[in-house]
Amino acid sequence: MLPLGADLPPGEDLASVIDTASGTTVRRLGGLGDFAAVSLRGSTFRQVEIYLDGVPLNPDGAAAVNLSELPVSAFSRVDLYRGLAPVAFGSGAIGGVLNLVTPTGDVPASGSVRFGSFGTVGVSAVVAPRAGPVDTLLAVDQLHTEGDFRYFDDQGTEYNLLDDRTPTRANNAIDRASVLGRVRFGPGHARFTLLDSFVGSHQELPGPISAGATEANVGGLRNLVSASADLTPGPTLRVLPQVWWLARQETLDDRAGEIGTGSQHTRDEAHTVGAQASVVWGPAPWVTSTLVVRGRHERYAPYDLLFDRGDGERLRNGGLAAVGADVRLWRDRITLSPAFQAELLDDRGLGTVPWEGTAIPDATVHAWPTPRLGALVRPWPWLALKGTAGMYLRAPDLTELFGDHGTLKGNPELVAETGEAWEVGLRAEAPWEGLVSGSVDLAYARRHVHDLIAWVQNSQFTSIAVNVGEAYVRSTEGALTLSVGPWVTSRSNVTWTLTRNLLPDEAYANKALPGIPDLELNQETSVRLPGRGRTHLVGLSHTWSYTGLTYTDTANIGFTAPRDLHSFALDVTPVAGLPTLRAELLNAFDVRGTAVDRNPLSDSDDTLIVRPLTDFSGYPLPGRTVMIAVTWTDSTKSTQADATARNSAHRSAP
Repeated sequence: MLPLGADLPPGEDLASVIDTASGTTVRRLGGLGDFAAVSLRGSTFRQVEIYLDGVPLNPDGAAAVNLSELPVSAFSRVDLYRGLAPVAFGSGAIGGVLNLVTPTGDVPASGSVRFGSFGTVGVSAVVAPRAGPVDTLLAVDQLHTEGDFRYFDDQGTEYNLLDDRTPTRANNAIDRASVLGRVRFGPGHARFTLLDSFVGSHQELPGPISAGATEANVGGLRNLVSASADLTPGPTLRVLPQVWWLARQETLDDRAGEIGTGSQHTRDEAHTVGAQASVVWGPAPWVTSTLVVRGRHERYAPYDLLFDRGDGERLRNGGLAAVGADVRLWRDRITLSPAFQAELLDDRGLGTVPWEGTAIPDATVHAWPTPRLGALVRPWPWLALKGTAGMYLRAPDLTELFGDHGTLKGNPELVAETGEAWEVGLRAEAPWEGLVSGSVDLAYARRHVHDLIAWVQNSQFTSIAVNVGEAYVRSTEGALTLSVGPWVTSRSNVTWTLTRNLLPDEAYANKALPGIPDLELNQETSVRLPGRGRTHLVGLSHTWSYTGLTYTDTANIGFTAPRDLHSFALDVTPVAGLPTLRAELLNAFDVRGTAVDRNPLSDSDDTLIVRPLTDFSGYPLPGRTVMIAVTWTDSTKSTQADATARNSAHRSAP
């Protein structure tokens, strides 16, 4: 569980908060506001399912969710499940589940204005008027950035130092606006929720360092509408029905042919309509059972604006049924959670291979069983032991099959990826109550994946979706939290990931999987000087993050250099009730390149070269960045409930 709130630094967004948790990897397509997606324990982006108040944004791994589109101010916390997720989600995700939770109860109104380097300016506001049983929430967020930062460019000749330069990033502006509205009403035994989440954006596409673009751009619209209910017809029975409609539209304009292959001007539309019903029944005090039934219909319609022609609609129907239970034994010290899920996918409406008319190889009806088992043991109140094991699957989404977005190109020959996974972990908290408190988390997870789908970059800097084949992923995680009264808080985590391609082909055998860093560390220490009441007068924090070597292809020839970044944040609240001034210095030491081995596969070559600071697909990351925000929160409303939730988040089970 990751707490969110109005006290985040101005440079923080949803992606950066999630990236601080152990076992998580967030990869960006550039700087602030650019595409950002999350990987859990070495998974791909689409192996992580993301929910908004329990409503799936990418059901069954359909598409990768761009975390930058979601306003961090609209949520009170993120529930993070690595691997086995509660059966109520109806998820068979290989990586895990993230559930973005909007605040409830007496939520104070808040607002912020932020501005900073590279022409960045943004505003956000949250209001939550409440009248009796009607609970409402409205969150708006706007961001504009020019993205014109300077970066290191070796011009693709990493062995020639004479042509190195530091140009200014061009064609990198972003405009984005989002609105999230929610209404809950009804008596306690029958609560109803209506939710609408809208995002509109226009973004210039600068391309990777070695293939810059000056005119390419993309515009997008996304809207999620959902209606759900929480019904309690009896003391041991709870029924949770929900329906949703998710619509997405993306328009790519690369008529100059600067990215991808050839000139492109396309508009893609995707719609998903779904319905789910969950029934939770507690027939005895020591057992709770859950039944989930879900169905969905997807429609994907690509259109070529350059030639004024479409490629027809592509249709997919899916469904699942899941049943599980939580069995509590030994005075609730032991919890066993068996679950069985069956998924059905009808791909007969996918059509033919784009512009060829030939049949798609795997367009048929698929059915998969995915049993899972989890166990949680609390021998003492301060210690929790956890273990899970299960089978997982994910069919290729429609973008992986047919998408053509400049730097990303689909592959209609893909087949579904499946896998088996298990994990063990423990969480130990300080068994005393006093000035000093803390906790330790340790976990080990292993996943065996068949027909893994990965985006592999080619020599034209275009990433193609391919079935890598058989592989395994091993992840070892550790986290340490330490607090000294209300003044000092320190959080540290480390994730070491070992991946191996199990294909017999000599070019790929025993090589690391692309896109997964081998080592990640994150350490944050904050010091606060208390003021009157709950507010602090001055807060200062330091964050250190390290991301290790990351290969970009299955042969482990291309790679992204490790990065070692430091950031500082300062916030001042002079008087309770007045706005808080926040400032953040990102990449404080202005790192733009990293010295690495010229040949990381050779034990005899010790020559060093400088690689640019880049992330996903060779996009450069900004150097030193300054962000400032003025934040105001209505102090007339009590937020003690939110403070309690934030404190308890660090005491939850592993």
